Amino acid sequence: MRARSQGPQQRVTLCTSCNEPLTMDVSAKSVSCPHCHQRVITEPATIKEYVAVRNYKVANHAHITKKGIVVANVRADDLRVDGRLKGNVVALQGVHITKKAEVIGDVRASWLVVDEGSVLVGHVNVGPAGVPELEKLKG
Repeated sequence: MRARSQGPQQRVTLCTSCNEPLTMDVSAKSVSCPHCHQRVITEPATIKEYVAVRNYKVANHAHITKKGIVVANVRADDLRVDGRLKGNVVALQGVHITKKAEVIGDVRASWLVVDEGSVLVGHVNVGPAGVPELEKLKG
């Protein structure tokens, strides 16, 4: 007997440009925000090399690998840093800075894990007050 499809699974996150709620299929790689009409990247991002841009935005998980070097302000649902990041971070969920990783910039997140041996230089704002954008998801 065949299993019935219950329709596409949906997830809700915030637009990386206007911070308005977005509902999308979990398999979507990018969507257009109906509020600001900007393209929103919704697939997980893995950065394995040098990347220098003004803003690096992804409405999903972002991972900077050991060989990854990012010079940009990063906006993600959650972020794991194994390499180096120079720029401010806004993570709706949280940030994990692993051993030997380096983050130079301000961090705003719901939670933060800084492993022994890592470097974090900047202002840190963690907890519900650190990410006021999340209020839009509750409403």
